Amino acid sequence: MIVRPRVQDNAQFPPTLPTISGQTIDLVQLSSDKHVVAILLKAPWCQVCPVLLTLLSFLGLDTSITTLEWTDPLTDRVRSVTPIERRYNRLLLCHDTYFIVICPGGPESLRRIQQESEWDRLENVAFVADTNMELAEVLGLRIGEGVWPSILNVKEDLSIETIEIGRSAGYYGDKYLLRYLGRRRHTIEALAAITVKQTTIVLSRLQKRTSKHIYYNHPSKDKLPLELLSDILSLTIGLSDPHSFVQIGKTCRSWKYVALSTSIEMLSERLKGVTKMIPMRRADCVENADDDEGAYVPVLVLERAVKDLQMVREWVLRVFEGFGIEVPIIV
Repeated sequence: MIVRPRVQDNAQFPPTLPTISGQTIDLVQLSSDKHVVAILLKAPWCQVCPVLLTLLSFLGLDTSITTLEWTDPLTDRVRSVTPIERRYNRLLLCHDTYFIVICPGGPESLRRIQQESEWDRLENVAFVADTNMELAEVLGLRIGEGVWPSILNVKEDLSIETIEIGRSAGYYGDKYLLRYLGRRRHTIEALAAITVKQTTIVLSRLQKRTSKHIYYNHPSKDKLPLELLSDILSLTIGLSDPHSFVQIGKTCRSWKYVALSTSIEMLSERLKGVTKMIPMRRADCVENADDDEGAYVPVLVLERAVKDLQMVREWVLRVFEGFGIEVPIIV
């Protein structure tokens, strides 16, 4: 029976990693904004592993490459990519992902691989020398004097999701990587679109119910303008305590209106922010216009904004419930 290699159960990356350039990578911070993909090379002498790096450059990681064909130096097989495919790959590989290349051996041998693959001029890449293979031991991927060639996703809690383990001439795992990144972006973009649609409906219904139940008769004793009162309320209470928000709003009709209008404004601002982040076209249909790429944010930034919008929406609904106003149902 052939046992497929896998990452050791409950294995985690350390919170920081030193690079061969002398910098320290904060994995927790980095993985909050981008997919952190660790590419494990078998050993400095392996001729197969560096080919994955040059292949990813060709597929879209290196923005200076314009040729549409690439010849595998180990198999002489020719790979091709269309301009639209490359632009989509570039979105996944450049905007959404940060790569950490990890290899046994000293910094000098890894620096040679970095220079020969021309990854030394890429911005979203770091190289880490696992000199004594301590990290490989933690991951359970050490094999003799080398490491199982792997592509791993390091999550924000430092846990690991395996994308692919194994590499050979002509088989580099690039398809599994692009499929993984593409599915993640598609899922998050779809969630963002649904959340925006639902929140737009909720916001419209909240605005109607506010106009039905409340009118604003600014008392003469209130010397501050409505906008400033709203800012004071949002900064003082914020999103931590909807009950206190409601209690202040119940002091008088003026403050009730301020509380409701402030909560609606909070939701509206979050909704506008997420709406701007959603591509006008599907990510896998990126066209050739040069300004298309700038319309995209890293997918994990979008995901975080969607979660924040959902949280604010629930908070606002609780505020309205606190005032006894019927809460709209999301359809």
